[in-house]
Amino acid sequence: MDATVNKLLSQGELAKRWGRSESAISLATAVGTGPRYIQIDGAVKYPFDEVQRLARAGVFSAVSQTMYVLGVKTDPASNR
Repeated sequence: MDATVNKLLSQGELAKRWGRSESAISLATAVGTGPRYIQIDGAVKYPFDEVQRLARAGVFSAVSQTMYVLGVKTDPASNR
């Protein structure tokens, strides 16, 4: 079995992978629009296979649009 199938990503790793801020990932998790997650000793972790599935489906761009409507900046470089 491929080792990446069982890998768990932290919020920071997921934010870097998706080019978003950790707060954007945290908000998506809180409102239920982010990837499925598990908690280990209080830390939120995202299964790599779930992250890949959502990336292939283009889900995070839809999450970003929802967060924009809510007034949350998802691109730290953006001045909008």
